[in-house]
Amino acid sequence: MLAARYPGWALITGASSGIGRAMAGHVASAGMPCLVLSNEQGPLDQARDEIASAHGVEVESLCVDLAEPGAVQRIADRLGDRELGLLISNASFGRSGPFESVDIPTYRRMLAVNVDAYVGLVHEFLPAMRARGSGGVVLVSSINSLAPGIGQSVVYTATKAFETSFACGLWQELQGSGVDLLLVIPGPTRTGFQAGAGTKMASWAMDPEAVAAEALPQLGHRLVHVAGDVNQVLAGLVQRIALESRVELASWMLKEALLKGTL
Repeated sequence: MLAARYPGWALITGASSGIGRAMAGHVASAGMPCLVLSNEQGPLDQARDEIASAHGVEVESLCVDLAEPGAVQRIADRLGDRELGLLISNASFGRSGPFESVDIPTYRRMLAVNVDAYVGLVHEFLPAMRARGSGGVVLVSSINSLAPGIGQSVVYTATKAFETSFACGLWQELQGSGVDLLLVIPGPTRTGFQAGAGTKMASWAMDPEAVAAEALPQLGHRLVHVAGDVNQVLAGLVQRIALESRVELASWMLKEALLKGTL
């Protein structure tokens, strides 16, 4: 269905592992050729070869650092005049700990990957989708964004709140355009993210394949998909309490589940 609804190529960021890798496999299984992106050359090439072999579709890879100036242009140049039917913006990273414990260069890089690249990729490829009257955009955020602020994860959570807000506003603008947008809100997921962020694995963490299998069929049918039953309960809960209490609860859960590993 994806290939018929969104003809052309799919572009997936953060596709060497985790949710991005799972989404690339799901898209390829639907018969779409894929351009997969990551800043990890070896794992990316392995993912490319495995996806192509498993699903019999054309898969190309581009190793690119989304924090680098000119990254979006490099991606556009690689795609060339091929039609992009589906954009999946998934690559991001975080750090945990007190705000001042992380240096400014790391925060600037986080903003570049989690904010600038999301905006830049959509800005680059959306005009052609609008002109055709068809296309799909998937933006992967985080359940953190619903808090919308969490202690010990101040800047990462702020970038995810931006992604969620950006997706919601863009979804409204795209009504009637023929371009579908889906905001995916995963909770804890069994990926390499925890090692980089300095967090532990929550007891209710999902497999990335389950996140992808749940989320992608929702494209074209709703604005947002919160992945997993537990995360849906948590998302509903935090939206029903006062902002101060929401921030306190989310900060406590991050500390207990992801820093201490007791939840």
